[in-house]
Amino acid sequence: MIKKLARNESGWAVATAIILTAVMLGVGLAAMAVVDNQQRQSGNERQRESSFNLDEAAVYGQGLMLTQTWPNASLSSHPPAVCTPTTVNSWCPDRNTLASATALTPSTANFTSVDFSANATWTTKIRDDGGSLTTFYDPASADSAQSGTDASGHSYTCASPCTYDANGNHRVWVQATAIVRGHPRAVVAQLQLEQLTEDVPQMAMQAGKLTISNSGGHGGTPIIDGSGSPVLVRCDPTTGTSCVDIPNPIQVNPPPAQMPGGVSAPPLMTASELTRLKQRAIADGNYYPGCPTKGGPNNKYGDNQYHLEGPVVWVDNCTSPPQLGNDVYTKACPAAPPVPAGMSSNCINSPLAPGVLIWHVGSIQLSGNYTFCGLVYAVNDSDESGTPSASSGDVITTTGGAGVWGAIAIDGPGRLNLGSNGVQLKYNPNAFSPIQSYGTAGLVQNTWRELPAGTQ
Repeated sequence: MIKKLARNESGWAVATAIILTAVMLGVGLAAMAVVDNQQRQSGNERQRESSFNLDEAAVYGQGLMLTQTWPNASLSSHPPAVCTPTTVNSWCPDRNTLASATALTPSTANFTSVDFSANATWTTKIRDDGGSLTTFYDPASADSAQSGTDASGHSYTCASPCTYDANGNHRVWVQATAIVRGHPRAVVAQLQLEQLTEDVPQMAMQAGKLTISNSGGHGGTPIIDGSGSPVLVRCDPTTGTSCVDIPNPIQVNPPPAQMPGGVSAPPLMTASELTRLKQRAIADGNYYPGCPTKGGPNNKYGDNQYHLEGPVVWVDNCTSPPQLGNDVYTKACPAAPPVPAGMSSNCINSPLAPGVLIWHVGSIQLSGNYTFCGLVYAVNDSDESGTPSASSGDVITTTGGAGVWGAIAIDGPGRLNLGSNGVQLKYNPNAFSPIQSYGTAGLVQNTWRELPAGTQ
């Protein structure tokens, strides 16, 4: 029997081994396919996350550029319709800080992993939040023209696409689309300039010297009514008319007093505060490099009037000021609070929303029938080092019916010369509440969201 089994060559063992090997091979291949699919899915998910991370970086990179220069109506150039890694434009994110695949110098990129070394790109878009985009960003409407009334009450029209802050509310939408190894993702967020409150000393008036060039008493109506606040000069009022020249004592209330520190008293604002407020005026489109011109900065209003209205208006270098007269843009003053007796009912700004007019270098002549609501501040070149051109003559002069409902300040030895009938300066503490500059372009809460797949 044993010999018979030994001579049996039916091959069942070999067949069984082959079958078992095939089964195990099939199970192994299936397991490898599952693992390969999981690895592929894991890679796709990683690449999708990489695309999302690049989106986020592009939004913040765009915000950094907006912080440096805010796109407003008065600028001669605005952001392009789309920023790409090959767009050569100061409004666009720095390509060298994003994906290494699109950087001119890959070593400076912040995204250098394998996902960003090839087949990675991005785009950004800036759109104003007016028209159909006022409360919600719809990519289908992003390139539509806009029109309406801006934050200063002026009508505006922005052609398609509206790539700057046309409505002047310091908010814009930023859309970013990134594609990493064939995986596109798009996000949008609203960015807004953050406001910083400046700590500015409050007073009705401060100047180097003071002159009232009108000798009348006007029935007891003062020319300067600083009730509730001091009237200060840097010179010594006891030295006579070379310091304070007031024909009638009732013209100034309270009587002028010398500032602590006298002629060496510090300016109203520090150089840092002035720099920040200048940047705000530029961001708002209220910056004049020279004297004010009709139509506003860069003729953004396109009319035949001088525009001094706004939260901060900066006149940089105006040694030969224009005769403003009655060509200044004004609105009817509000019924409440009532305009002080002796002041015009035509207002620049509003007593409830006052502005700051900063005259950096040169002299100001306020003439005409209007009331400026806010702070009129002549820096008189006090922030310059070396050989400043501070004037000791008349730096701010008022004539006609022009007046200031707020405060007046002149740095250095400059003189304030008030010469009209009735109140020329009426103190209003609202002129200092608050004076604000701008910080960074920050994300508006609850506006960040991912857009549908395929959004460009």
